Amino acid sequence: MTKAIDISTLEIGYQTKGYAIKKVAGPMNLEMNKGELVCLIGPNGSGKTTLLRTIATMQNPLGGDVHILGKPVRKLDRKSLSKMLSIVLAEQQVPGNMKVHELVALGRYPHTGWLARLTPTDTEKIRWAMKITGTLNFTNRAVVTLSDGERQKVMIARALAQDTPVILLDEPTAHLDIPNRVAIMMLLRKLARKTGKAILMSTHELELALQSADRLWLIRDDSTAISGTPEDLVLGGKIEQTFNDKSVKFDISSGTFKMVEKGNKLIRVTGNQNELLWTSRALERIGYKITENAQVEMRIDISGSDKTKKWLLTERVEVYEFDSIEGLIAYLRSKEKML
Repeated sequence: MTKAIDISTLEIGYQTKGYAIKKVAGPMNLEMNKGELVCLIGPNGSGKTTLLRTIATMQNPLGGDVHILGKPVRKLDRKSLSKMLSIVLAEQQVPGNMKVHELVALGRYPHTGWLARLTPTDTEKIRWAMKITGTLNFTNRAVVTLSDGERQKVMIARALAQDTPVILLDEPTAHLDIPNRVAIMMLLRKLARKTGKAILMSTHELELALQSADRLWLIRDDSTAISGTPEDLVLGGKIEQTFNDKSVKFDISSGTFKMVEKGNKLIRVTGNQNELLWTSRALERIGYKITENAQVEMRIDISGSDKTKKWLLTERVEVYEFDSIEGLIAYLRSKEKML
């Protein structure tokens, strides 16, 4: 089966102001299939944007090859490439007085004649792109009036109107609030499934990428890159190796990143899953280390229903009762001040 994107021994980088060539990453061997959502992740400065720009021929590779649907991109002319690949950049400038429909219609430029007249087919493609991205009701609004989340959906609609088998997006969730980040990720995943397009996006939203992507491309600290399902990269320790440092640690049991707290006061906590999780987080924040050792001098037992929930703190033989995590934490902090 022909790969949507096939990268072989690719080395990426750029020319400095002094005309020296700086290698950023590589050599890389990566691939993705049609209908996949692939998230490109890696530490800051690892070359995520440089890789996207190289795939799109906006930058020349230092070595190696990129093929889209079996064709080498370096041999494609600009018009041929624009029918195979569309790109949404993180800071794409758009005239603020342009109407949304006009912006989305720009996606049809590779398919129109030199007069850029829209055919019924072009009009239908534009309408489809706006409908599937939920932007039809923005049709006559000026781009400047859109929120960040709305504007990002419009930019994705323009890429869809271009009707290419491959779509590249550079940090599409940057500057969005949490609901809009999730909405954009769900939209991209749905588009990959429904349209069969290969969608490659760079992101710093690691936890969202782990939940949403069919495959991850991970650029590591040593400038090499690996590919795999999120689950395989997590279980193989690759995510932890790449992103752990002195202040943050990847927790394989929850799939989240946690701040590293140097707690030295041992405490045992028992209760149901949700209360146990959030109580432990609060305790770790104020310097306690959670342990399963039954012999420790301090323990907390969480009991009761939602309306009658109680936190029972046992210190040696003394027992204290609290009806909230806030009350428990306030007591522990006041106790430390008296010591």
